[in-house]
Amino acid sequence: MKREIEDVLGLDTEDAVVASAKANIGMEDILENIVKMIPPPPDTGDEPLRALIFDSYFDPYRGVVVIFRVVDGNLGVGDAVKFMNTGKSYTIDEIGIMRPQKVPVNRLSAGEVGYMIANIKSVADARVGDTITTTKDSSTEPLPGYSEATPMVYCGLFPTDSDQYEDLRVALGKLQINDAALRYEPEQSSAMGFGFRCGFLGLLHMEIVQERLEREYDLGLITTAPSVVYKVYTSDGACVDIANPADLPDASVRDRIEEPFVKLEMFAPSDYVGSLMELAQVRSPYTGPHTTPSAWRTPFLKDFSRRISPPTPRFQRPPATPFNSASDAFELHPDVASYDGTTRSNAAGSSST
Repeated sequence: MKREIEDVLGLDTEDAVVASAKANIGMEDILENIVKMIPPPPDTGDEPLRALIFDSYFDPYRGVVVIFRVVDGNLGVGDAVKFMNTGKSYTIDEIGIMRPQKVPVNRLSAGEVGYMIANIKSVADARVGDTITTTKDSSTEPLPGYSEATPMVYCGLFPTDSDQYEDLRVALGKLQINDAALRYEPEQSSAMGFGFRCGFLGLLHMEIVQERLEREYDLGLITTAPSVVYKVYTSDGACVDIANPADLPDASVRDRIEEPFVKLEMFAPSDYVGSLMELAQVRSPYTGPHTTPSAWRTPFLKDFSRRISPPTPRFQRPPATPFNSASDAFELHPDVASYDGTTRSNAAGSSST
């Protein structure tokens, strides 16, 4: 097993713990390695409170339950706290630890992990990565790493029955309570009537939301082809982000169009490398190998996952991650640059890829 992991994934398995939860093998080794390899938290109980939110979910009876780790200071029931990035303030009604069920306690100190209930109405007010501090004697510096979830894929959702428009609006609002990454705004189409333009983190997120709307709220939906946000540069040097094809500036004022790219890494045994490289070349003819034969630069909306199974029946879908820098994440597509409204309808997001 170790050799296969090293050959396929290229990971060093010298210090890997041989364990099996099913057979109860290696449990003590795992606990010993946790103590050995993970340093204890520093003693910062006297500093102003800073706690990192790493999860949150909506409870229909108690509101949002915030899961966090106390980095500095301490907090307890009745304390007035605020979220530094959203600016929202609340009074803690209950605080506790997970075992894994919720066990209420009076206070949590630096290094401890727990949950908090404070009559929060929406998970959008308690975003993952935000910093909790006290309203009095608060910290001035939030913990690093916070960024809001940015939709990468957009599509239109229209009810098959126009009378269900209000039901669709209510359903999207309820889903957004527990999904801060979902964005939507009203949209009108001459062909499909009234609906909503929705933003998602990716294609899988889009499919999950669509399934939930149809199954949980009994809605019949028409979904337009997904599109991404294009950067459109006009002849006067301005840059406009376009997520809706209807908002695309006229061809006479456009200088160029750029689309988001990702770095796609595919891991497979040597028997499948040739098939995967051929698949990547066919699906992304405008890009070639990048860095290694298994790493590719490809447009964000190119979907390899549905075509990956026949060449590699033993492996799961490949991960696709956006580039870190803006200059790498957006590239000038040769066909997009010469787009005239008819030869490449895909560039305006009006056809699926």
